[in-house]
Amino acid sequence: MTRLLRVRTGRALHLALGTTAALAAIVILRTAILQLPLSGVGTVAALVTFAGLTVLAVLAPRRLLSAGFVYGLMLCLFHLSIPILRTFGAAMPVRYSAYINSWFELSYATEAVYLSLLSFTALTTAFAWVQVFRQRTAEPGDEPAPPVAPHGFAWTGAGLVIAGVAGYLGVLGLHAPELLAGGTYRRYLDTVGGSAAIAGCTLLVAIGLCVASASGRSRARAVAWQAFGLFALITMSFGSRTAAMFAAVAGAVVVAATARRVPRTRIAVGIILGALLSITVVQQVRDTGVSSTTVTSVSINPVGSLAETGGTVRTVAEVVKWRRTYQEPPYKGITYAAPVLRLWERLTGQPRPEGFEDRRYAGVLLNQRVPEYQLGFSPVAEAFLNFGTIGVLLIFAAFGVLLGVFDARRLGHLGAARLGVCMYVLAYTVRNASNFVPITLAAGFLIIWLANRLVARPAASGSEPTDGRPGSAKSFVRKHELKPDLSRVA
Repeated sequence: MTRLLRVRTGRALHLALGTTAALAAIVILRTAILQLPLSGVGTVAALVTFAGLTVLAVLAPRRLLSAGFVYGLMLCLFHLSIPILRTFGAAMPVRYSAYINSWFELSYATEAVYLSLLSFTALTTAFAWVQVFRQRTAEPGDEPAPPVAPHGFAWTGAGLVIAGVAGYLGVLGLHAPELLAGGTYRRYLDTVGGSAAIAGCTLLVAIGLCVASASGRSRARAVAWQAFGLFALITMSFGSRTAAMFAAVAGAVVVAATARRVPRTRIAVGIILGALLSITVVQQVRDTGVSSTTVTSVSINPVGSLAETGGTVRTVAEVVKWRRTYQEPPYKGITYAAPVLRLWERLTGQPRPEGFEDRRYAGVLLNQRVPEYQLGFSPVAEAFLNFGTIGVLLIFAAFGVLLGVFDARRLGHLGAARLGVCMYVLAYTVRNASNFVPITLAAGFLIIWLANRLVARPAASGSEPTDGRPGSAKSFVRKHELKPDLSRVA
């Protein structure tokens, strides 16, 4: 038992104790923090963000491309960027400055930042403790073997990506062909933005990319990423970030998880900076479309990216206002269960409102109450809407445990594909409500199971059997080495 579960008494334990102390301080000093001016809360946010991301980067086995670090970074970018920028006096682009000032100075913004801090610290603390009490089945010196995915498994993922891209382009060609030439985001929303066909094709692309990326370095993975690159260029040309950005995040995490070596820091930093710059560029071409945008009119100011992503904290502020000003009771999990409840109502013939009018969806509720802005939603806001402050703490601690377990294990092709699906769900909901979480998880895990059981065939004669948890390279050699026949010696 001591071999399976070892307490790492060195740096990991010290960092876990430090994050626990920080979480306890945030919980105990809640009243004092809420009484601080916004500049003071922003200073606290900057300190917590820097310390928390450092802990995640140090403890995460794959460093800056580990699932825990990537999700923690996304959580900070989408919820804590604005208070940090304002604390340090960063000059925001004009298009964001007036909008942010219209709501950020209100009293409930302070609690919104506090809840975001609480969620990030809970995530980091849980992740750190998983790294302390993690399973250690390998012997010292063993190197994790790269996943050996069956041949059909890899090409199933690539086929799903190609099918999803082809279906997406077909829908655009039939209903909005001008988008293929770089139309506007408004035209996209008015034509195919909310259609089931577009959502289904996007989901196929995301799941397929996770499956193909989990197969290790192969031609199928290269084909899948090439098809996805075409998909990303087309969707971003008319200002749609959601279709490609979250799938790319999940795919990159899976590729890093299945790599033999830890990705170099400069490569990870380049990927992160490229993603941030693409956010602000896509935002600027939304109104006119890429066909009407000139290179000189596009700014690559990184502050614009941070201001754009950081606006998600407003959804938290709006939910805080509903709870504090209007005394609205907690929803007790209704928004999480809404997709399942609607499915049951459909199967049993019970009356139900249209999806865009069902107030059990958190995004619909926000859209009806704040119709003048397109805000998406937030996992912090949804946790608070359903279960209050304690819900934020527990839900994000659970996320930290989930990602910590994935990061701490040596993943085979099945585990890596499941990590990709979970990462896609978490990345998608960082700025959206949880409407599609059940169907995404169900579809993703079902496709992975079918690809492994019904489609896949052994990769090569003599390869290591793949059950999703390959052993180390040394243990594989020991398991297959020939033993001497001692009876002949006797």
